[in-house]
Amino acid sequence: MSDLATLRGRVAAVLGDSSNVRYSTDLLAEALRSAVEEYSAAYPQIKEAVHTATAGRQQTLTGFEDLQHILRIDFPYDSTDENQMPYPYGYYHYWRNGAVMLELFNGSQVPQAGDSIRIVYAAPHTLKDLDSAIVTSFPPQHFTPLVHGAAGKAALTRAQNMIEAYGQRSDESNKLKEWANAELMVFAHFLTALSNMPAPGPTNGLPGQRWKLDEFDL
Repeated sequence: MSDLATLRGRVAAVLGDSSNVRYSTDLLAEALRSAVEEYSAAYPQIKEAVHTATAGRQQTLTGFEDLQHILRIDFPYDSTDENQMPYPYGYYHYWRNGAVMLELFNGSQVPQAGDSIRIVYAAPHTLKDLDSAIVTSFPPQHFTPLVHGAAGKAALTRAQNMIEAYGQRSDESNKLKEWANAELMVFAHFLTALSNMPAPGPTNGLPGQRWKLDEFDL
């Protein structure tokens, strides 16, 4: 698998600046961060964890700081049951004071202290060594689109900075902006294709789940 230094070097190579004269390593890291965030919205990784309940229908989920969407809840949860059925009643989640709050309703069984609730959820991807991540979670076949997406983001940032810099030629910044937008358009099409694929995750997850992308604005 790859890491921040490797992909950052590839982005610099695409930009024709392997020695980081025009594009600092910080700028390239920020471009990769932005590309991974957009990628995660289109094609998140699927994680699961078992929450130990407190008494009541409202639960504070600790250790779920990377939660994007809940895909499935198993309650009551029995780890030895091979035919575990998902929670059939309503639930919703929201953020409060930096923690994920889960509300279960309509069910006849109310969680008691010590009960187990399994939660399957979508989470952002990570790139090893970016923001202290210890693993790269996305597949190698997606490295190249992410590299080009990050290159487009870095080039667009530099083009915008050039416009504000005294004495810079506008035609030079415009050409760089055109190139950056072309790279970003290809990246946007890649993300759209991913978002239209069947959602990754358990085969008994929510049928027809798709990841909604924010509108891409050049």
